[in-house]
Amino acid sequence: MLFKRQHAAGGQTPQTCWVSTVENATGLPWYARPVRATEVAGGDLVLLSLQRALVAYSVPQRRVAWRFAWQPLTEVMADGDVFSYPIRQDGASPLALDEAAGLAYLGAGDRVLYALDLATGRPRWSWLSSQAFESVVAGGGRVFVSTEDYRQVGLDGASGQLAWQLQFRRLSSPQTGVFEDVMVRPDQNGGIWGINATTGKVLWLTYLPRRQAIVNFFDDMPYDPATGRVFISDDAGYLYAVQLRTGVLAWEADVASRQSIKRVANLAAARGRVFAVSSMNMVVEAAGVNGRAVAYNASTGEVLWERSGLGGSCSPGGMQVLPQRVVLLGMVSSWGGTVAPLQYVATDDATGANLWSLPMGVRTCSSPPQYLPGSDLLMLTTLSEDRTALELTFLPSALGATCPQRPDEGAAGTLTTPPAPPLAPPAPPPPPQGRTGPDYCWRAQLSQLPLADPATDGERVYAQDNRGMAIAADVRTGAVAWKSAACGSDSIWPGSPLVWGGVVYMICATSRVLALNATTGRLLWRTRAICQEPTVKPGRTCTGYGSYGHPALSPGLGLVYFGGPDRSYYAFNSTTGEEVWNYYEGNGMVTYSSGVGLHEGLLYAMMNTNSEDAMKLLALNATDGTLVWSRLADGGARDNGVLEFVHGTLAVGTSDGQLRLYSVGLDGGDVIWSMPVTNVPIYGVERDGDTLFFGDDGGWVRAVSISNTSVLWEVSTMDLPELEGVPIPFNEIEPRPVYSQGRLYVTCRAGLLVMDAATGAVLWAELSQRSLASPLVIERPEGAQVVIGQYLDKLVSISPNCNPTGRGENTLSFAASTAQLRVSLGLNGVSAKVLRADTKAQAAVAAAVDRVAGGSGVRVEVEAVSSSGGESSSSSSAGAVVVRLRVEVQGSSSRRVADVVAALEASVLEDRSASGGGGSKVHLSPMQSALVVSAGASGRQVLASARVRVLVVRAATF
Repeated sequence: MLFKRQHAAGGQTPQTCWVSTVENATGLPWYARPVRATEVAGGDLVLLSLQRALVAYSVPQRRVAWRFAWQPLTEVMADGDVFSYPIRQDGASPLALDEAAGLAYLGAGDRVLYALDLATGRPRWSWLSSQAFESVVAGGGRVFVSTEDYRQVGLDGASGQLAWQLQFRRLSSPQTGVFEDVMVRPDQNGGIWGINATTGKVLWLTYLPRRQAIVNFFDDMPYDPATGRVFISDDAGYLYAVQLRTGVLAWEADVASRQSIKRVANLAAARGRVFAVSSMNMVVEAAGVNGRAVAYNASTGEVLWERSGLGGSCSPGGMQVLPQRVVLLGMVSSWGGTVAPLQYVATDDATGANLWSLPMGVRTCSSPPQYLPGSDLLMLTTLSEDRTALELTFLPSALGATCPQRPDEGAAGTLTTPPAPPLAPPAPPPPPQGRTGPDYCWRAQLSQLPLADPATDGERVYAQDNRGMAIAADVRTGAVAWKSAACGSDSIWPGSPLVWGGVVYMICATSRVLALNATTGRLLWRTRAICQEPTVKPGRTCTGYGSYGHPALSPGLGLVYFGGPDRSYYAFNSTTGEEVWNYYEGNGMVTYSSGVGLHEGLLYAMMNTNSEDAMKLLALNATDGTLVWSRLADGGARDNGVLEFVHGTLAVGTSDGQLRLYSVGLDGGDVIWSMPVTNVPIYGVERDGDTLFFGDDGGWVRAVSISNTSVLWEVSTMDLPELEGVPIPFNEIEPRPVYSQGRLYVTCRAGLLVMDAATGAVLWAELSQRSLASPLVIERPEGAQVVIGQYLDKLVSISPNCNPTGRGENTLSFAASTAQLRVSLGLNGVSAKVLRADTKAQAAVAAAVDRVAGGSGVRVEVEAVSSSGGESSSSSSAGAVVVRLRVEVQGSSSRRVADVVAALEASVLEDRSASGGGGSKVHLSPMQSALVVSAGASGRQVLASARVRVLVVRAATF
């Protein structure tokens, strides 16, 4: 092995001083983090933030000094199951320290921020949050909290009193930092905010060049005080050096863009150098690209040294830079399975040369290596080989140094372990679910990531999330009828529910299939775990996912059908859950993403090859599972909706941008129509008669005529005026669009778009949060009810009766004396070319914006006029003109700016109190009224037919 050769080159293995077991691992996550070292209680005190407790370990005494525990947020569900809500997406409890104040700030799993005395573990104060914590950082006598409802809060560190809070439109990355009174907050959608830590005012906003997501789960943000730069990585595999005071990008470096997991696993900075370790998938990368560690010059971004062939990082943040000019890395030589040999490797920070290595067997590293300055020791935190205990391994920080002697038992000054503080009181149950507005306007609480499509029987809406929770909510009021944890926790990629005859059928991400009573949620039956030992069928191999395809049901045969993660298709007795038949495809194909569909006695399914560059369509006898026919073709295919059979055909979109129609029936399987449309993946195809609707990986939505083999219309969603100012780096459309009564409902990273199916024009949008599953559309006399799953944990129902939820709040304060806003005004019924040439008409538009904004102290100027679809776009929405304006608010107190923003954003809502002549109602929005007045006063006929479509306000560079 590579590690053995390096170990031989290094020539030495460090001495192990002692190993302490500090916690039984039952119920612990695979890692505990962050681990911090502090100088209190007469020596080093190490804090371990675990899933349900904060443990303080005394290094000189080699035992636990105190332990603070809390009750997780729990809920009793159907059948009496107790469900624990997650702490954070990755299961960690964020922790920050203020050693000068003697406090540790813990974002606990009961959604309470505790300020704990470092010496005793006793709480000094607490602050209750409505949502789980993404990050907790401290500095300058304050503690800063980012929560999953997109808030950023600054609290006084000594008292817990609220100093300021901001509301953002997108979720933060767990990695935030505060340095020299500047707080740096990366968005998970590609933006980085600089905030004055004392006042909460925004200093700057920077978007990274690739506008990729920033989802770093290591908590420490590296900072180099000599250059005044922070270091941040994105999900494109790049590392960026950003100036702390201005947000200016100093340099960038490609760390992992060539790997399948384009993410930097660890970052650290010290002594003018920045160190990065890439993530990697051991199976995919085995053929070529390997994981690597790279050292960069913090000033220039120049590569100083590079080490490749590494076996992956042992955990988020699994790297430590030591005072002895050493970089300590925790690496695993393989991933998955039951054996993952662990090796700690120390390298010279100037050259990358191997200094020593320490094999740890099949232990699992659970947090970064830790340097303990008071005792000059290193601490390695791992789960034991049998994974039943959390172990701390101590060794000298310098090779060849001796271990400290253990103090005599009973000697003077021996630390007395205080009794553990009482458990924190149980968190109150979640607020009762129910009506939050008019009929069919509601939201219900899930636990995390509603990835499965919702379903309904007309009385209730049923959904499943990414943590194994199922929910039934009243279709009219949203009142929760029941919740179920029958799938089991810690499951990912759940299947979409199917409801029939008073029963809800689901395949869990834990690979069990189950049936629940639709009225009560009571478990009726549950199968074995298809892909969990020891119940995996002999000779089968399983994929590392759940099963997120759609099931099918035959009431006549009494069978329910699923695609499983073991490369098989199953039929179960719908009454008893007994397995009736199973069709195994073989280890060369994957079925976890494959929905199934019934048509005239045959069960159809689409599966992919392991590499997902080819697909197979097959038909099985629905009664006994025998193969009727199968067809292999280029391009992978994933089902993102119920399979639809129209005129004896099945529509399929492929990973290489092809549309196909396959024939069905006993002699089916032939491609009877095909059309190349794009060069990026198409995930789900919707059909209405002769028209196919679909979105793609590039953010385009298209309508295609089958009979003419032509594109009827196409819209780039990233160019829509509705998305102006929505902080998303890209807008891939994976969920399948849904067609209903002339409208197309599209869920995407931006949120929900409702489009005219004939033209592609956007009719309305809900863009407060992204949606990761297809919508459920229920037609009603007053208009469609749309139920969507919203990131992170909501099931939301929207109808025409609902109050506009807008684009998501964004209440920010500005540090500059003059705040600059960017306003994008979308207009229909006006030519972009004509408006661009008419400066007086542009002045009329600016006057309308000024009128709405409040006039005094506000200056409005048109910056550009463009067509949202581009001048030569074939989209019928190309006539939507975007007028981009700069709005300056003089002497801008945060209240004044907030008022201007609120007035502008509300100005596009219809004014229901306005009346026209003859008593007829003329519903004009304030902005439309202002535009009519300004156009009339200036005599600009070019604006006579202009209609306000959308208005977007966003902050400029501060």
